[in-house]
Amino acid sequence: MCTTRSGSTCRLEASGTISLDTIGDIVAAGIDAVSVGALTQSPTALDISLLVTPAP
Repeated sequence: MCTTRSGSTCRLEASGTISLDTIGDIVAAGIDAVSVGALTQSPTALDISLLVTPAP
């Protein structure tokens, strides 16, 4: 439908109520990009530090 209206191609993004369990079906429907909140909303924290010392 997007191609028909504009005469060019467009990218389609799906978001909202998408889980890692349902993403395969959504991509199979022809969606180009998917926003999945599970990737950013509930990550486990990782404590990393970087110690820098002057060169001798």
